[in-house]
Amino acid sequence: MNRPFISVCAGMIMAAVCSVTAFADTTDKLVVQDKVSEGETFTVTVEVDSDTNIGYMQSSLEYDDSIIQFVDGEAIGGGGLITVQTYPTSSPDKINCVLTFKAVASGQADIRLTNGYVFSADGVVLCESSASASVQVEGGAQETQPVTSAPDETTVETSAPPESSSKQDNGESSKTEPESKAETAATVQTTAAEVINQGYLTELSCSAGKLVPDFSYDIYEYTVYVENSTETAEFKTTAAAFSDTVEISDGGALQVGDNIRTITVTTEDERQRVYTINIIRAEADDSSAESSNSKAETESKPVSRDKYKEFLNPALAIVLVTLLVAFAIVLMWIRSLNSKKKKKRR
Repeated sequence: MNRPFISVCAGMIMAAVCSVTAFADTTDKLVVQDKVSEGETFTVTVEVDSDTNIGYMQSSLEYDDSIIQFVDGEAIGGGGLITVQTYPTSSPDKINCVLTFKAVASGQADIRLTNGYVFSADGVVLCESSASASVQVEGGAQETQPVTSAPDETTVETSAPPESSSKQDNGESSKTEPESKAETAATVQTTAAEVINQGYLTELSCSAGKLVPDFSYDIYEYTVYVENSTETAEFKTTAAAFSDTVEISDGGALQVGDNIRTITVTTEDERQRVYTINIIRAEADDSSAESSNSKAETESKPVSRDKYKEFLNPALAIVLVTLLVAFAIVLMWIRSLNSKKKKKRR
């Protein structure tokens, strides 16, 4: 009795170890240059290695958009958050996804994968995306300023005492200035740390027309103007996180005027954000129909008059002929009566 029980336990332990090992054999990493110059374009490569065939990878990538900006690659989005969806190319067990960024300001930009997974060809989760990296952006213009001001040492020395004296005279201002700088730096760090990574849309488009204003993940109300011939509208959406759910309201066929559609993004912890789109369908243009009807009416009147003329003219002619014949007969009858009276008198 004990041997079967022990063998079963051993098998379960081995299965667990094997599953953990298989999970650990799939790794992801971000490859990026250590330093770039402000204004320079550089690449960030998402690399995934696995001991089994990879189906695809879908993950969010966060970055500090005040320092670097996304330019191109197998991703959609922007403003500090993009959604990466890529597939193996050269080898079925490797992924090399190259993303292009541009350095727009000096500082250190942190980059990391989050809220994503790597899937096998059968749809099994191989690993969770968690790689991170950073790039240092150096500002060339700011570095050259000390070099130009260095030769003028006398100016620096003479201008230094007034600064110190002013700081001594205004003690409060000398305290608040460093504090305000520290608060500004803390705010920048907090903003970089609070990059949106779930509960938002990173892509939204409408088949009926263009969104007004242009789509941004933090704008929640849009308008789409369509012609009267447009009867339906469909939306294409992509959520920021793989775990987010997107629900699009079904309003049926478009009516003339306002048509409100809503898109609700729900996170795992039931937080929701709603995007509202008002599709305005134009009214039908009846001017052409009215003009055609008026032309038809005006054209039908002369035709009807001609028909009456064609009918009345022969009838009037017949009546006139009949009257003339009758008048001639009456005259002949009167003449015959007069001739008979004259004969009797003789």
